[in-house]
Amino acid sequence: MPSRYTELDTDEERLPEGMVRVGYDADTQVYTFRDADGSLWEGPPGSRYGHMTKVADAPKPPSNLENIDVEAGDADAPPPYDETEAAQPFLDHETARNNLDQRWTEDAMKKHWRAELMPLLNFFFILALFLMGVFWFLGWMAKSEHMSHCGPGSHGHQIQRGETCWSIANMHGINVDKLREANEGINCDLLRAGSAICVPAMPKA
Repeated sequence: MPSRYTELDTDEERLPEGMVRVGYDADTQVYTFRDADGSLWEGPPGSRYGHMTKVADAPKPPSNLENIDVEAGDADAPPPYDETEAAQPFLDHETARNNLDQRWTEDAMKKHWRAELMPLLNFFFILALFLMGVFWFLGWMAKSEHMSHCGPGSHGHQIQRGETCWSIANMHGINVDKLREANEGINCDLLRAGSAICVPAMPKA
């Protein structure tokens, strides 16, 4: 049952004239009040009304009101509060969705471009390996064919880097003229490493 004094439980009825409630500390359960002169008061813990204690004096007015620059104070003041701007979201749903769609489209295009080129890049890589194998095989066949065409009593020799006609002939115990006779058209100044020449057999003693 409501108390018959319920109508007297308002701040206007219970507080002294000119005093208003301005705050409440949930941790200490203490209410804060401001008097008409600007001083601050606190009530007893756990009670809205009761014996109040003064905790802060009223702010003192400036000593010389004539030196106050009102226009400068107005210029430094923050802009007025606009409830319509506060009610607007930082980014509306439509703009956020458009930005997300655009970002997803750019990422999808990059992945799509890579996915389309990947088979082509794989094809060129395999083709390059195949051509390298073909060239190596053709070179090996050419060397083998040249070595197999050496005349009777001769054998093939693959030229190594740094070898000369003289070093090859000396290695096999023949002179350079015999080496030239076995390889018609040979240019001893342009021996290419990896190519093959015919070397006559060493003469019997």
